[in-house]
Amino acid sequence: MGVSLRLTGTNWLLNRSLVLAVVVTAIAVSHAEAGEASLLVDATGAIRFCNEKSNCRSVVPTGELKKAIDDGYEHVSVVDIYKNGNQQIVATSEGANECSKFFSFDPTTFKFSVLKFSDRDICNYQIARNHLISSYKLDSKQYEDVYELKDGTFQLALRDGCVGCDQITRSIYKDGKLSETLLVTNQASYTQRQPVTTSVTTDKAWLYADHQDSARTKMYLLKGDKVQLIEFDDSNGLWYFVKYLSKEHGAISKWIKCEDLTICK
Repeated sequence: MGVSLRLTGTNWLLNRSLVLAVVVTAIAVSHAEAGEASLLVDATGAIRFCNEKSNCRSVVPTGELKKAIDDGYEHVSVVDIYKNGNQQIVATSEGANECSKFFSFDPTTFKFSVLKFSDRDICNYQIARNHLISSYKLDSKQYEDVYELKDGTFQLALRDGCVGCDQITRSIYKDGKLSETLLVTNQASYTQRQPVTTSVTTDKAWLYADHQDSARTKMYLLKGDKVQLIEFDDSNGLWYFVKYLSKEHGAISKWIKCEDLTICK
């Protein structure tokens, strides 16, 4: 008999509630706490830096921050994405995605440096403990990227694609590289989504090297065997790429016809 597989390496997932980042927007002037140096953004979007004695000095956007503002990321605010008391500047664009670029500030040189977490913008961002969540729409599908704070910077940990669909494709990353993919359930919060498993309904379900009849192997599963769903393909009928744990051969990953699985009944 087969056994259901469980995803490993994801114990770091957060509690259900997500805490929004506290930001200082350009709508109102922020005030530094007494005795602390602080970045400020006034109602006009101008940036100022106030030292411990509350002496404030204008900061002119330069370099990459100026370029970002010129490129349409014109809504400037102050954040503390690392939640360690150090402030950053975030420049956000308008639109459905509201994508943002983050910048560190050097109070000695008054220069800004872009904080790049991946090759993709951070959109509609949320901060929850040591995680940064980016939500965006791409090619009519909704995505969530979850970045984990590691070695002083945020690194992509997982990407959930097609949020709101019956099944969500999850990509898991380790050290910036894709580690594995699987299908997960479609709860609203990514922390609640679980690997999708199902069982074989036919007496003999053939396994395939590819999602086509000509790629049938000599292997098959029996009725009642349980598998974990990794991905699907509907270009030639509906097929699932599944993982099955065999006592004799270990983990086996092959394609199987949807009609042979309980989830398709």
